[in-house]
Amino acid sequence: MVALESLHQKVGKLVMTISNLSAQHTENAQNIEKNEEFLKTIESHINQNMVKMNSNLKSLCTRVEAVAEKMKESEA
Repeated sequence: MVALESLHQKVGKLVMTISNLSAQHTENAQNIEKNEEFLKTIESHINQNMVKMNSNLKSLCTRVEAVAEKMKESEA
């Protein structure tokens, strides 16, 4: 009877452990899904910002070239 009670307690602990692991697994899966969505958003923003930065750099280069031309003309 004592052995049976001990076994019952061990099985109870095992069931609790499995339940906790299952809950952690569910939480981890949800966190991974949220992180994947967050990563997609970040990647999208990075791509948008790169397009803007390239456009701004082209505009800046054009303006610098115009200023350089004016300086050459004023020197001549």
